[in-house]
Amino acid sequence: MHQGMVQKWFADYPWVIRIHPDVLIRKSSWILETMKDESVDGIFVQCNADPWKIHGDFYAVRPTALPEDAFSEIVAEFKGMGNHEMTVAKEFKPIIDSNRHRWLPGNDDSMGVCRVRGSQSPVVHDHW
Repeated sequence: MHQGMVQKWFADYPWVIRIHPDVLIRKSSWILETMKDESVDGIFVQCNADPWKIHGDFYAVRPTALPEDAFSEIVAEFKGMGNHEMTVAKEFKPIIDSNRHRWLPGNDDSMGVCRVRGSQSPVVHDHW
């Protein structure tokens, strides 16, 4: 993301969707409708209901809502190891604080693992 922001790869795009190879969009209608809402700058998945972590394997964000130097610093969690979910939460905090985001509906994070999943979720992250 950082290189894309700095080198303006996303300048001509209204949205950027980050999707990991093991994440599937099962139903795109809610996502597409939400992306049409001008009051929304990000679609995120909260990681285990932890306000300091946002799922990093799927998100959609308007690049115009991010500073040019977004993702320039990795947040360290344990023994200096980078934590993608904490880094994502740090970068998207202004969007969340301004209430210009929507949480992906139907996510079931009851298993205690930071994965987007659930029978009602339009997006799933699974290793099956």
